[in-house]
Order: sequence, then structure tokens, then C-alpha cells
Amino acid sequence: MASRGRVVQKRQGEGSPTPTDTRRGYALDWARFEGLEMRMDKTMEALVNRHLAAENEHRLEGTLATPHPECKFEDLPLGRVYHGLSEVETYYRTWWDAFDLKVHGERRYWSEDDAFMIAETQYSGIHQGDFLGHAPTGRTIKFPLAVVIPFRDGLMPGERFYYDLSNLLQQIGALPERGA
Repeated sequence: MASRGRVVQKRQGEGSPTPTDTRRGYALDWARFEGLEMRMDKTMEALVNRHLAAENEHRLEGTLATPHPECKFEDLPLGRVYHGLSEVETYYRTWWDAFDLKVHGERRYWSEDDAFMIAETQYSGIHQGDFLGHAPTGRTIKFPLAVVIPFRDGLMPGERFYYDLSNLLQQIGALPERGA
């Protein structure tokens, strides 16, 4: 399932993707790839777009229509893993109940074999409900997030989330500000 080598990059709403070399963790000379046709499965892109639209509107049925029934969501900063659609529903309810959350400004990187996608994005919203035992504050939150999404059988068999939990906790007043 792991894909190595070249990943193609596409910002949401942009034209042709551009390659990045993930083996060494740095961007390649972009000019080398001018005119190079990069394949990206439009079906998987449409799946991600449907998922994101439903997620931003907090439509649970639409959001849960895109993960595979045997999915696995890993929220690494929280140290929690959610197996199957019923637990993934718990994942979304946890976040949606705590925050009026929206996803903004995606930059997408697609594996050359369409086995997975990595998205750099940003969550923003208002702290409106309990989060990890912290009462709602009404404060605005905004934090960057990266997510890895594999694909199987035309669905998403999981998501793995990376973000700075301490940054989020500082924004809701649960931790002191850095340097304070």
C-alpha cells in the first residue's frame, strides 16, 4: 500500500499538478517537469471534494458516505484511533460539537499511483462546546493541519491527522500562550 517516489501537487481549484520528491523531503527543480503529464484520478479527487463539502457543512450522512466501512481514522496529537464508521462518527461529532469547524486553503499532494493523497490545510472556527474537558470559550481558533488519505475500492479507508495540539489548546485558553 505504501507508495514511494514522486507525489504530484495540486492546489484546490488550480490547473496541472507539479511534482515533489518525497524520498528526500524537498522540492525538486520545478522547471525540470514543465510539460510532463502527471496522472491524477479524477474519481478520487471528486470523492475528496464531496467529503470536504459535507464535512464543512457538518452533514454527517454525506461525510460518512466517503470512508470505507472498515476505515481507520488516526488523530495522532490526541493519541486516538477510530475504527469503522460508528467510531468515525464519534470522531466527527467530537470536533463538530466542540467547534464550528471549517476546512480552508487545501494544498493537495497525490501519489503517482493514486494510492493516497496528502493535504495541507487549515481548520478554523469558534470554540462552542466542550473539548477534552475544556468548557466552551467562544474564542476563535485557527490552526494548520496535515492529513494523509489512502484510497481503496473507490473510498477512503482512513485518514491520519497531524497538527499542533498545544497551539489549539493555547487558543482556547487551556494552556498558557507561548512565551507567557
